[in-house]
Amino acid sequence: MLSPRWRKVLRDLWVNKARTLLVALSIAVGVFAVGTVAHMQYIINEDLMRSYEAVNPAQAIIHTAEGFDDAFVTAVRRMDEVQEVEGRRSFTVKFRRPDDDAWHAMQVFAIPNYEDIRINKVLPETVFDP
Repeated sequence: MLSPRWRKVLRDLWVNKARTLLVALSIAVGVFAVGTVAHMQYIINEDLMRSYEAVNPAQAIIHTAEGFDDAFVTAVRRMDEVQEVEGRRSFTVKFRRPDDDAWHAMQVFAIPNYEDIRINKVLPETVFDP
């Protein structure tokens, strides 16, 4: 025999079928949405990590005021602790767009051989064309 409390609960659920169905559907949609967001976050984090590792990011960057030559790059490359070395030249320029009065800074990198980039790889953006 059911207690009066459970009889009332079951009767209320049976009498208000539409409301019961809406509550059950609302809970199901909420659980589905939370699961979808959590799964998408996992996918994005994995893809972001793979993309970051694909560029072979630099672990250290040395800036010099005078610059350096190929002999310096070769000497650093010969060190046992160093896996890869690449020499690049960089400078900062300021520009102003025709529709804007503000000055904007942009850093420009000069890469000796664009076809043989080993660190901080610059890859072309792929365009999806259905």
